[in-house]
Amino acid sequence: MKTTALAWMNYVRPCPKRNESGVSRMSFRVCIACYGIRVYPYMGFMVGQQYECQDCQERMVVPLEFDTEEDYRAFRQEMLGDAETSEE
Repeated sequence: MKTTALAWMNYVRPCPKRNESGVSRMSFRVCIACYGIRVYPYMGFMVGQQYECQDCQERMVVPLEFDTEEDYRAFRQEMLGDAETSEE
């Protein structure tokens, strides 16, 4: 299954950073084990925030975070040697 632009919007989140024109940027979190983009908050509050990957069930405190899809695709291609970086 290819990841479409609409599917990417499910994984982006508002980022407190602003670009040069003052507009808030969007970013998304990536799993540290499988490099998938289906990372969601798992728990928080007293124990600190944790995330869980829906693809490999890895739990992490600090996921990878990318500001653009191009940065993510370049990273994934370098790490996994993917010619096609579609999410399945």
